[in-house]
Amino acid sequence: MKPLLDEYAWLSAYGTTTPGVVESLDDKNYEIYWGCKPHDCVVQSYAVMYDPEEKEMVAGAFVENSYDDNLLLKAEIFWLGHTDLDKARVLGKYLY
Repeated sequence: MKPLLDEYAWLSAYGTTTPGVVESLDDKNYEIYWGCKPHDCVVQSYAVMYDPEEKEMVAGAFVENSYDDNLLLKAEIFWLGHTDLDKARVLGKYLY
């Protein structure tokens, strides 16, 4: 998240969050955490993948959406760290 903190100050406090969930990938369990901009969840949100064995974040994504009423006009995903395709697939369902 560090590269995004200058532009999205709310990330430093993690925003509105949910409890983590466990997801498995290649026979390994990861904890997935996600959150969003307080009072504006549909516009900015994130998801991160934590490896509890290594005690480190191994993947992540930040999403910024543009809307016109309820119509999604644009969505931009900023992939964080070294998120490979398999980890992106796991994180994808937590981004919206």
